[in-house]
Amino acid sequence: MIIDDKSSDRSINKFLKNYSEKNKLKKIKVVFNKKNLGFSETVNYGIKLSKNNDVIILNSDTIVTHRSGRKACKELHTVYH
Repeated sequence: MIIDDKSSDRSINKFLKNYSEKNKLKKIKVVFNKKNLGFSETVNYGIKLSKNNDVIILNSDTIVTHRSGRKACKELHTVYH
């Protein structure tokens, strides 16, 4: 899930809207907040919306490589399952 916390960056907003429209049946859901809630409130909102038990929280300046994403998911399953 990607949550846009009422971003003022129009290029990101346009990208996410385009992505959301083209990928409605994909696994990544895009949510647009109606107002900026701030990081912690948005994280809590995203966790409530999530249908998964496993959640990885990333801020907008996080860079996830192919390896680091897989490693984080593997670690979640090793520790908690």
